Amino acid sequence: MIITKQIQQKLKSKVPFILIGLFLILSGCATRIGDFTVLSTKNVDISRLGDYEIIPARTKGEDLKVFTLPSMEEAVDKAIESVDGGVGMTDVTVEIVQGFFQAGYRIEGNVIVDPSRKTAK
Repeated sequence: MIITKQIQQKLKSKVPFILIGLFLILSGCATRIGDFTVLSTKNVDISRLGDYEIIPARTKGEDLKVFTLPSMEEAVDKAIESVDGGVGMTDVTVEIVQGFFQAGYRIEGNVIVDPSRKTAK
């Protein structure tokens, strides 16, 4: 199939706009906004700190929204609740994630587990 010069010129003039559009849609960034030694959204019995366990594996929680406002509390809850008996986190990093029409929070840290809150298996 032979493409005429007129069609080639039309396509060439649209390529930059298509590339810019794809870049905007696919681009995004994450910016670290805070570090916490201890972080929790749950009620923690401080008098029982010696009974708690710290899970060494890093756990992540995210709350990403499109066209609405994200909640840092929701991201923290997702990270804590991903581990059975979780009540808080240590060595926590908080990032804000931004993309095209999308924003959110990403939380990562080690989960603190209250053995009395674990569900029986």
